[in-house]
Amino acid sequence: MASIPVSTIPVFKAALQAQLAADASISAAAIPVLYGMPALGQAGQIGREFILLGWTRDEDPTNGPGNFRGGWSTAALGSTRHVEERYVLEAAVVRIGPGLDGQQAVTERAFAIFQYVSAALTNWGEVGGFTGLPARTMRWAFICGLRHEEGRVDQDFRTIINFDIACSARLTGAGSP
Repeated sequence: MASIPVSTIPVFKAALQAQLAADASISAAAIPVLYGMPALGQAGQIGREFILLGWTRDEDPTNGPGNFRGGWSTAALGSTRHVEERYVLEAAVVRIGPGLDGQQAVTERAFAIFQYVSAALTNWGEVGGFTGLPARTMRWAFICGLRHEEGRVDQDFRTIINFDIACSARLTGAGSP
């Protein structure tokens, strides 16, 4: 019977969480890296800045070959059948600062944290070869979109940087030797 490939989303998200949490800049600043949304009662316990690894969607912002827009695509390479999975992981950096800091200071700190994330992701893929994942699974992962919001929470200033991480993974599936 043919095997059914399993999505890389949970393992990639967990490995990325571990990679970011172990990053020197992020761990030195004691910035929590969350796997998914916090529970409603937990929000006050997280702190005033955090990194959130949220939802995924089957999308390929690179508009890959053959109009492959995301999700799963099957290809036969010799006697091995591969399934390529492309998706976007939605993530965010959240920073809430006291009213005395001012919106600019809060926003600048949020972008500094975002830079930590960007550098850690780049180094992980280019230098580490996506350690923590099965060999030759992850083809690429990079930040491909960014939106930022500013506002107030009571007397505090808030900045949220939402960003997308485009991902491509190859799964060996049905028909594999």
